[in-house]
Order: sequence, then C-alpha cells, then structure tokens
Amino acid sequence: MNGRSQVSGVRYQVPGFSPGTWNLAPDTSLMTKQFLDAFGATFIGVAEIAVIVAIAWVMVARGIIHAATIKGLSDVTVLVFLPCLMFSNILETLKPAEQPLWWVIPLIGIAMFFGTTLIATLAFANNLREKRDLIPLSAMQNAAFVVLPIGQVLLAPKEFDRFALYTFLFLVFYSPLFWSVGKALTTGGSSRFTWWSLVTPPAVANLLALAFVLTGTQQLVPDTVESSIKLLGSATIPVATFVLGGSLGGLTHRFRHHLRDAIRSLSVKFIVIPLVTVLVLSSTSIRRTDPTLALMLVLQGSSAPATNIVLQITTYGGNMDRTGTIIMLGYIVAIVAMPFWVAVWQVM
Repeated sequence: MNGRSQVSGVRYQVPGFSPGTWNLAPDTSLMTKQFLDAFGATFIGVAEIAVIVAIAWVMVARGIIHAATIKGLSDVTVLVFLPCLMFSNILETLKPAEQPLWWVIPLIGIAMFFGTTLIATLAFANNLREKRDLIPLSAMQNAAFVVLPIGQVLLAPKEFDRFALYTFLFLVFYSPLFWSVGKALTTGGSSRFTWWSLVTPPAVANLLALAFVLTGTQQLVPDTVESSIKLLGSATIPVATFVLGGSLGGLTHRFRHHLRDAIRSLSVKFIVIPLVTVLVLSSTSIRRTDPTLALMLVLQGSSAPATNIVLQITTYGGNMDRTGTIIMLGYIVAIVAMPFWVAVWQVM
C-alpha cells in the first residue's frame, strides 16, 4: 500500500496519505478530516479482510467447499496455528523489564468480559429466560480472528507485533471465561461446566510462554524449534480469516423472523458497548501513553460477535437458527461499525 498516515501515534497504512501527526486542536473542520481519515484507513483494512471472508462465504454457500473442510481448518487453527502464534509472539515480544504493567492487560480482559456481559444482561432483563442465549451474541466479541487481521493491515510490522502481544494477553483469561460462562449462556445451560473446559490449546500456549518469559528460561527453547513454531503461527491470520468466511457461509438465516432480536442484540453490540469502551478509555491517559493498546481495546469493544458461538451450539446445542441470523447480520454491520468507532476514538 502506498502512503501511511500517523494518527495518534498509530501508523495506519492507507493509500494517498503521507506521514504526519494531526494537531488535536478543537477545530470542527480538522476534527471532520481526522474522522474521515481514520474511518477511511480502518474501512480499507476491514474491506481487505471482508474480501477474503466473502470469497470463503460464497465458496461454502455454493457447495464448492464443504462445511466439513471449514471445520477441519478451524480445528487446525485453534489446536495448532493460533497456539503457535501466541507462543512465539509472547516469547519474542514480551519484555517485563520494559513493560512492567503487562499484567494489567489480562485483568482488562476479565473486566471487559464481565462488564459487557452485565450490559447485555440488563438489556434483556425483562425476558432473560427466553433470551439469555442472546447475551453472548450481544456481549462477547471475536477477540482474535477479526481483531488480529485488521491490526495487521492497519499497523506497521513492529507495531503489529506489540498489538498482537496485547491481544494475546487480553485473551489469557477472556478465552476461558468465554468457553465456560459464555458457553453456558449460549447453550441455555444444557452443557455442564467442567474445569477441563478452561484448558484449551491457546490458553496452554499463552501460560507456557508466560512461564518461560517470567522465569527467564526462554533460551531453553532451541532456535530451530522456536523458528518452526513461528512458521506454523504465521499461517494463523490468513487461514483464520478464510475460516471466518466459511463459517458464515454455512449458517442458516431468517432475517425477517429474527429481525427484532437482531436489532436489539446488535444495538448493544455496536452502539452501547463501543460507546462505553471509548468513554472509559477517554477518561484515562492511554491515548498518550500507549496508542497501540488503545487501538486494540477500541477494536475489541466494537468487534463483531464471536463465531465460536456457532461451534458451541453445534457441539452442545442451542438456537442455531436465531444465532446464525444475528451473527451474519453482525458481520455485515461490523464493516461500517468498526471503522466508525475507531474514527470516533480518534477525534474524541
């Protein structure tokens, strides 16, 4: 891509703009330009991902690629590629001496999980018994397979490495909570909680890499092994993006029948939660101290619903018809919503 424009310390790769830092004076025309530049840069990033998603979507919907193939790719991504990417990134990028507050990010993940779940619960408080499976759709985002590809498109390589590190630290506790509390809500309590549900390959990879770094024993990992793990991890983002599209292409949908629930759920997902996220962030100094972390959290707050909700229903039961409809609509809305909230954050 041609030029890059620097927005609040984050280098967005966007054609037609040369490097520069915007003056944050309260000028309406300047704020409008900032908003449009940030929106355009993020929209281009989302659009690039959307093209890959759309190709996979059509190929599955037309039967060119079978849903079983997508399921296999998803399994390989979750069991192999993503853990390898997490392990290698944390091993290379996390430097506790230079990042003494790294441990705050997993706590932010916990806070966002319970905060967004509370917001969604309040939104459906009048009929929780019938609608509690809408809470994960409204509150729990695709925290990796959407956020990581967009970050890779928007950021320069070194900044993306740090962005990915922050994402993986965010997931340390968020992912186990999603697969335990989130799964119970999604399936209507039909699946029994077990402690083993908290043990997933990404979680193990995260904790193992953290153990190596914090004990200073990462040099015990042979260079050849580390390089092989990194090579496997490099497949995560393109394969995960294709899996995302293929998963959407295999969903059933009845837009008219579930429109009211969809509007209610996606209003929470793309209006209330992102608004709360940017307001909370704006009350801190994070924009000045770490704009890369701020960008990651804004994208987390505005990300589309987690497609793994579909895997939970497939395995443990639930309302696939309503879930599939809302998730498909959610990813369509996200094409505009995610750039919008990044732009709002930029001009606040």
